[in-house]
Amino acid sequence: MSGGLRRLVGGGYIDRLRTVAPTWVVEVVVAFTCVGLSVLCRALLDLISPGALAFGLVYPIVLLATLIAGWRSGVLTLLISGFGSWFFVMSPRMSFAVPDFQTGVNIAAFFATGGCMVLLAAVVMSELRARIADYAVMRHEVDHRVKNNFQMILGLIEMQAARAADPELKAALADTAARISGFARAHRRLHGAEMGLQAVNLVGYLRGLCEDLDDAASFGRSVTFESDLAEFSLSQDRAVAAGTIVNELVTNALKHAFEPGGPGQVRVSLRPAAGGRCALTVSDNGRGLPADYRSGNGLGHRILGALVKQIEGDLRVGEGPGASFTLSL
Repeated sequence: MSGGLRRLVGGGYIDRLRTVAPTWVVEVVVAFTCVGLSVLCRALLDLISPGALAFGLVYPIVLLATLIAGWRSGVLTLLISGFGSWFFVMSPRMSFAVPDFQTGVNIAAFFATGGCMVLLAAVVMSELRARIADYAVMRHEVDHRVKNNFQMILGLIEMQAARAADPELKAALADTAARISGFARAHRRLHGAEMGLQAVNLVGYLRGLCEDLDDAASFGRSVTFESDLAEFSLSQDRAVAAGTIVNELVTNALKHAFEPGGPGQVRVSLRPAAGGRCALTVSDNGRGLPADYRSGNGLGHRILGALVKQIEGDLRVGEGPGASFTLSL
């Protein structure tokens, strides 16, 4: 099921409509929309086989209306489409006449079966929404515990850094704390993204992450941030990895690309690419990469390599001026 259809059937779009219109209006609009769809399908079918499947086209649109807007919309769709098919499609047409006992039984069975379908679909959707609500509560609890764990680890590292007498050890601990803070920031910003059960909209996620990085860079610096983000979705795990990559690249740019206290610009862009992929680019207008960068094997290189492998992407280093990294995924 595609993301748009999942939101439609799962209630996302309908819940938004209910914030601007009464519930009954939404249910009636959905019912009449489904009836219109049924009429269109009937017209196309009559071009091939007039009068065939008198009630056959009603069942799918009744189910659709129930899944989208609830049982009341499903019942309304069943009544309108059922009586419409009886009057306009069944023989004798343009009449509610029942020519024989068998026809009456068929009509009664149709409405009974349609009612059962509405009931079953409503029960299934109610159970699904309850499970989604439980999942949201559980996810919030897990995220809260992960956030607390990050804070505890950061606190321990910062305590050790404060006690360390060796400047190199102190610097290494500070660098470790900064990287863990980046992981925590990437995870925390999931809450600011448009996130479903399986996918995260990278626009909101990366925009919030860039705002955090901009705030962090504003102290003692005159570096500006620019973002150009197109719509693209990833699974939650891959979104966190992509956010951590962006955090690592931006942090490196802030540390190494510009003169201390000097001006600069960091740009994050997300553009569609061929084959349903996208290109996530982090670039700056700083002094550029050192000549031996590509042959480096430091901790930063290893972290980026592990994250790129996790996200099943491909990281390419661009040419100057400045530094440019493009992640294809």
